[in-house]
Amino acid sequence: MSRQRRSFSPEFKLDTAGLIFKQPSPHKYKSATVERPDIPIELDRQFDVEKPD
Repeated sequence: MSRQRRSFSPEFKLDTAGLIFKQPSPHKYKSATVERPDIPIELDRQFDVEKPD
């Protein structure tokens, strides 16, 4: 009789050992849904563009 080799997931091993391992979830940036007309666009450009590239 041969024994089958079984592999267990890391989550199962940690749970069986009673260990808790939690990686923080990645930060999700909040996307703007509405433009802010109360914030003026003030670019201090020091050049004039004659034509687009």
